Amino acid sequence: MHERPPDVNAREDVGNFESDLMQFSTYGQLLVIHERKSRFTIFIWQETKTADDVADNLVSFFNDVPQEIRRFLPRKTDPAEITPERLAKLNELINNTPRKCLGYLTPNEVFFNKITSVALQT
Repeated sequence: MHERPPDVNAREDVGNFESDLMQFSTYGQLLVIHERKSRFTIFIWQETKTADDVADNLVSFFNDVPQEIRRFLPRKTDPAEITPERLAKLNELINNTPRKCLGYLTPNEVFFNKITSVALQT
């Protein structure tokens, strides 16, 4: 957090992303990509947690980007039961839920109506 530019830390602009791995008590993990201003969230099944595989999924996601999470998937969730259909429904639910911090707009509304560019920083 101390290395983030002030405008990114303040969530002033759409297009600043952060990601993390969500691990489960049995084998398996999800890559969670979260846009800071809109709170737009995507879950991607992650076969391994190697840096190369995570980077490949991140690059794949960002190539497709146009110019709350644990409560739905508790740690004790069996990853074998997380189907692509369930992840798609979860993405829809999270990104179509109005947020007070967004003036009761949904992350989809903020993300797709206001994005002008994607800022990537290493």
